[in-house]
Amino acid sequence: LRASKRQVLAVLRGEPEPTEAVPTSTPPCAGCGSTTWIASLVDDVGNRVCAACVTGETAMRRAGVPL
Repeated sequence: LRASKRQVLAVLRGEPEPTEAVPTSTPPCAGCGSTTWIASLVDDVGNRVCAACVTGETAMRRAGVPL
């Protein structure tokens, strides 16, 4: 709560949430660095991870496991 005090108080006061700027470029995957997105997940910090990294496909390819 301490880290998010401003946001919590703003919600309790009924203040509108600030809009976030829309990124102009595609950020790379935090796992493999790919910028080709078919599907991705975003963690609590805002890092995007591609579907291949989430499912372990990237790690299996790096290890030489046939898919």
